Amino acid sequence: MQTPFIWVADAAGIVRAKALPTGGVWLSGAGTASNPAVAQEADPNTGLYFPAADQVSLTAGGQEQLRSRNDGASYLESIVQHRFSSGSATVPGITFASTNTGFSQTGSSIVASQAGDEIARFTSRFASSSRQIEMTTGGTAALPSYSWVSDNDNGLFNPAADTVALSTGGSERFRIDSAGQAALGTTSTRLSGSSTAAGNKSLTIYEATNGGGGLELATAAQSGVMGRIAWVAASNTAANATTAFIDGTLVGSASTGQGGMLRFWTRVDGGAGAVQVAIADTGVLTINKGITTPTTPLTADTTLTTAHHVVLVDASGGNVTISLPAASGLNGRTYVIKRVDSSGNTVTIDPAGSETIDGSATSSVGALVCRKIITNGSNWFIL
Repeated sequence: MQTPFIWVADAAGIVRAKALPTGGVWLSGAGTASNPAVAQEADPNTGLYFPAADQVSLTAGGQEQLRSRNDGASYLESIVQHRFSSGSATVPGITFASTNTGFSQTGSSIVASQAGDEIARFTSRFASSSRQIEMTTGGTAALPSYSWVSDNDNGLFNPAADTVALSTGGSERFRIDSAGQAALGTTSTRLSGSSTAAGNKSLTIYEATNGGGGLELATAAQSGVMGRIAWVAASNTAANATTAFIDGTLVGSASTGQGGMLRFWTRVDGGAGAVQVAIADTGVLTINKGITTPTTPLTADTTLTTAHHVVLVDASGGNVTISLPAASGLNGRTYVIKRVDSSGNTVTIDPAGSETIDGSATSSVGALVCRKIITNGSNWFIL
């Protein structure tokens, strides 16, 4: 029986007779992209050839299009551009094992879809300097649009128009709205920043609901005022929104090293603000309207506490003893004891235990007499 053979062309294009080996394997030369080893007679520059060991390539019109290789790693290598159908979100032009998951084209946009639903879109703006990737939905705090595969309840989402928010553990933690205001934790606790042409800057923290107020940290427009801490109304938009504040003011010449003073401002209802207390760089305290001290009327024996300061004693109904608290831990504490009657009854100041007042066990307060006393933490003294 004769050995079967086949006519084949070698790499140089020379036709040779080759024996057909056992098993039916067809043998040919390696070929080239322009002269493939396996081709159609009517189209000899389109077909298959073998560019190297363990590699096979597809050529069309004399140009390599696709190569399959197994030289250390098996993969397909695309040599030239390949075109796919545009497809749609439900039937993508480029798909994977799941035929409704992949990529499609809508106009000038590239759409990514999963299980038939569009999940992301690369628009024409992505090709410009802005490089935008647009998400189809804004997402939620529980499932933010931008998150991590292993932790998908943390990330960035879009809760409303012109608003961006951050969530952790599926709960909103921070947002910035269209006005540039920031919300911490909940949408009612706000941060509001501003900057003017004059370079004045402020940061306001306020409660946006239930009529709550807030706190403002700011530089001020007045000359010499370096900054302030202010308490503001909830909206922070009314003409008299600032209800009270403390500012820091420069004192002295810059050439000698400027000092500073603190000023405490308040605003009356419907009126302008005014400095009520000032602490100068020298430590001098200035009070605009004086000090109001609460008074306590007494007509019977009483032990004073830290809630007392000025007591008005009326002994017209009988003798009265004013007992002092233990001096320990009260260093510097003062009391003003004024007798307001002129009866013959007695008013006695009695220190605790073995403590003394001006070296004596007690001190008497005569009719209409006033005693101001102070303790050094051990005993009491009349001023």
